[in-house]
Amino acid sequence: MIHRLAVNPILFYFFTSDSNGTGTMNDTLQREQIEKQVDEILSHYTEVQGNLISIMHEIQTLYHYLPKEPLRVLADRTGFTMQRLYSIATFYNHFSLEPRGKHEVHICTGTACHVKGAPRLVDELERELGIKEGQTTEDMNFSLHAVRCVGACSLAPVVLVDGITLGGATPKSLTKLLNKLRKEDETEPSGGNGNGKQP
Repeated sequence: MIHRLAVNPILFYFFTSDSNGTGTMNDTLQREQIEKQVDEILSHYTEVQGNLISIMHEIQTLYHYLPKEPLRVLADRTGFTMQRLYSIATFYNHFSLEPRGKHEVHICTGTACHVKGAPRLVDELERELGIKEGQTTEDMNFSLHAVRCVGACSLAPVVLVDGITLGGATPKSLTKLLNKLRKEDETEPSGGNGNGKQP
């Protein structure tokens, strides 16, 4: 008889390391930098208990997702259990435990948007970006997501790019917007990889 060992996804997430486990000086320096960044975020709040979601939101804004190390530091600093942080991160759709692109594109696929051509927009963006819905480009510049409804049915079809609503979207208008963002990224000072600060 074969016995399968059940793996707790919470423990698996938090106790598997992103590093190669060599314990190099770079690992130590990286940890110190992460601690400073998390401490800076925590300094914005006089009370942590009621602001945990906002704190995690700031961490995700900084890294464009919720990496393990910053969450470990957050747990150490606040006393919240790793299970609590993982539960919040997986309960709210806004949070992501996987790297996301610098620019996040959300296509509404609710009824109104579907009727007005949302599937065609998804196909166009997948072709334009070279990825499938739910994926991120290799250069970490764009992530593509489909969402059920954004509550702007009168503007259908609707696309949100970096939180900005684009109503009456068309393949042409989206291609134009993507090219504009690419051009802006090219003119930004160098010094990071697309999404900036992945530990």
